[in-house]
Amino acid sequence: MKENRIVVQKDMVFGIFDVYIKSGNGWVVQMEVETIPEGECYPTPVTPLKMDNTAAQALMDNLWDCGVRPSNGTGSAGSLAATERHLKDMQAIVFDNFLKGEKK
Repeated sequence: MKENRIVVQKDMVFGIFDVYIKSGNGWVVQMEVETIPEGECYPTPVTPLKMDNTAAQALMDNLWDCGVRPSNGTGSAGSLAATERHLKDMQAIVFDNFLKGEKK
């Protein structure tokens, strides 16, 4: 399979992302975009950009470096959020059951 890669850089001035696509030995410099009404099938032939696991991981790492995080709360960011919620719950239990109880 020829090398396909996507590189993303965050434009700090405008807060948008610059996306560069490498296909084979060169970089894509122009793409044709066709709008398909919602609910309709993709026209034939449509060729998706294919990438192996290494390239997909590099894209994910690149987006992470640009500040993009998963929206569904999974992965390390989601695990940390769940741990923080659990810690708050445990602090509330300790405060309600022990610290308030000592003041009585």
